[in-house]
Amino acid sequence: MKTSDIKITAVRTNYQHNAYRTMIKFGGVALDKATVINVECEVVTRDGKAASGFGSMPLSNIWAFPSREMDAVLGACFRCLTIYRKLLTAWV
Repeated sequence: MKTSDIKITAVRTNYQHNAYRTMIKFGGVALDKATVINVECEVVTRDGKAASGFGSMPLSNIWAFPSREMDAVLGACFRCLTIYRKLLTAWV
């Protein structure tokens, strides 16, 4: 094992809806907003150095998957995160 190996100590998530100024149509679906999921993560190395990071990903981007099922998509994202947190707890 290396001293640079990391352990995830915290993961926080949220999402935001960003409204478009005007609707756009792509793939036969009219869109009026984009939904973005945000994730913050904190880690620590074996020798005690700590770091944190932030990332975002659009969930309703016009070329990704316009969906009338956004609640289902967000639910799936957060279920995955819940499972991941349980795995982290078991690993620590």
